[in-house]
Amino acid sequence: MNNTIAYYDENAADFCDKHDAIRLDPFHKEVRAQIPAGSKILEIGCGSGRDAARSLADGYDVIALDGSKGLLAEIPKRHPELKDRLVFGILPCRIDFPDEYFDGFYSVACLMHLYEKDLPPTLTELYRLIKKGGKGLVSIPTTRDDVNDNGVDIKGRTMNVMPVEIWIKYFKDAGFSVTHGEEEPDRLGRPGVFWLTFVLTK
Repeated sequence: MNNTIAYYDENAADFCDKHDAIRLDPFHKEVRAQIPAGSKILEIGCGSGRDAARSLADGYDVIALDGSKGLLAEIPKRHPELKDRLVFGILPCRIDFPDEYFDGFYSVACLMHLYEKDLPPTLTELYRLIKKGGKGLVSIPTTRDDVNDNGVDIKGRTMNVMPVEIWIKYFKDAGFSVTHGEEEPDRLGRPGVFWLTFVLTK
């Protein structure tokens, strides 16, 4: 995980330049379908700030967390409206908000960076943070052809690519009920990468 954070710290500006213009329209359509506008939501792994800025524009009261100080320093340059909505935290950790503070959460391409042993405490913390009946949306890769047998990609980042049923087990073990959509192609056009969005309900 430290190598993953180091990558984002060292390449924050380039990463934001590359990813900030990508539009995840189907994902945000699903967010709007699952979580009412005006809700207080938490983004886990906010990257370039792209999705948090879109959620704010869609009428959500969003707080955005990331473990890379480099990314968190870049975000206000591109999205000044997020300046006071950014939180630093390296998962797994306690996120400094009261129980059931948020109506929901989402995470795009973040939980894939966690070692398997770190998923239960992270998901337990997310369960704690959202209200009864609240929803969480999690986008993870189902396939990546750039990951070696040690779970590391060509950029040195941890990539935990597990079978769908294993992800479902971890989500259910944390207390969530789980559904998911159809597998989707990669928005960067990488032919060996596919994604799936899970909808978690407390």
